[in-house]
Amino acid sequence: MPKGTPVRGNLEKLLLALGVRKHVDLQLVFNRMINTGDWGVHDLMKYLVAVRGSLSDVEFGRLQRTAAFPQEDEGGGYVQRKKPSELYEPTETMRELGLPLLDWGKEHKWRSNSDEAKLLFELGLRKFPPIAKILALASGDNVAVRRKALSYFLENFGAKYANEYSPEKFSQVAFLPAVKADGTAFLSKPGEAFIEPQCAVMGFSLIEPSLRMDALAKLRLPKDPPASQVLAILLQNPPREPNKAREYFEYLTNRIADFTGDQFHLLQGQAIVPAQPPGLKDGWSMCKPGECFFKNERTTSDMHAKLFTFVDYGDRANNFLRACGVRNEPGVQEVAGMMVKDPKRFLELAGGTGGYRDQLRQIAMYQSLPSSLLSTMKQTPFLLASRKVRKSSKGPSTMSNSDDLEEGEYEVVFDLLKPSQVVILDDATASSLFSDVIFGAPEDEILEAFYQTL
Repeated sequence: MPKGTPVRGNLEKLLLALGVRKHVDLQLVFNRMINTGDWGVHDLMKYLVAVRGSLSDVEFGRLQRTAAFPQEDEGGGYVQRKKPSELYEPTETMRELGLPLLDWGKEHKWRSNSDEAKLLFELGLRKFPPIAKILALASGDNVAVRRKALSYFLENFGAKYANEYSPEKFSQVAFLPAVKADGTAFLSKPGEAFIEPQCAVMGFSLIEPSLRMDALAKLRLPKDPPASQVLAILLQNPPREPNKAREYFEYLTNRIADFTGDQFHLLQGQAIVPAQPPGLKDGWSMCKPGECFFKNERTTSDMHAKLFTFVDYGDRANNFLRACGVRNEPGVQEVAGMMVKDPKRFLELAGGTGGYRDQLRQIAMYQSLPSSLLSTMKQTPFLLASRKVRKSSKGPSTMSNSDDLEEGEYEVVFDLLKPSQVVILDDATASSLFSDVIFGAPEDEILEAFYQTL
């Protein structure tokens, strides 16, 4: 049929019945393009637009499957021909991404909204790279293309890629610019680097600062590392000097809600806190939170400071340590444990028998000592007891209170004994008769009851 001259009605039917074709056979068109070079892709599409209505489904499918469409070649070398679905529209953006473009010809301006372009899109010409392709470009070796691809992906995320993307689906594609804790730049996979800058103190990698808002809002990347990873690093590589420890614990304070009760219970018994226990003159020792207490004016000035380990990393960091089991001050149970552990040293630190008796009385008033501690007490010489001895017979192994000398030739001496070695002085006559033979408990109802319990 002649181009541009409409043939309609009975004449059209007659010509078709005689074998006149509505359009040139596609093979002839392809030969004209490929073999003779008389036609370019622009000429082909202009013709196909004119005969679009007469193309059968079979012919349209053939156009989609035939590698007859030239790829743009900046070097001017051998012309590669591909299927429409293997090429991209010839825009500057697609060119900067290094994608294979349709060679539209320099003498013709490409217009995406033209009839020829619309038909090419129907045939499969790509308007933009699929998500797998754009992320592959963003993870490639060419730095310029890599950055352009990531920028294109994020700018067009909502319109083109949001429905196909999930961090889990592309968890093995390293396309995110990130920085390791030592400052080394690298490409991370989703979940390998994080957004919160503070987590870097624990050795975690960070998403590049310029991408953090997009990473959180669009890519659904985690702001912080999982609590399980944080816990593993804290246990395997705890901070060993105070400045680093403060940074660790300040960050971990923000993560308190992410830890379970069982995890905090585990941390309570692990040596993760740099501290200076009593007796350590230089350096730092790793201590368990359950064995530490917070510094304050009272605890650092009394005998507790010589018995227990105290720490202070600032209000914010201390919140995490409190969750791990660090307490404000030692309780009666802890004091009792120290007394039983080394009674003679405790007596010395208490400043003598008076201070020791006061601490003992505090323990006696406590009603909830664990059975294990009570069992140890029954076998330990820690109870303060006294007896009267002649001055001339005072033994070198006894402890005397020179301020409590009795009038005459007797004085009171004190010693630390097992419960079974101490007598409750509830009989005045017997006490008078055997005062130089037996060690008696202090005459105090609370202490007597406690001694008797043991």
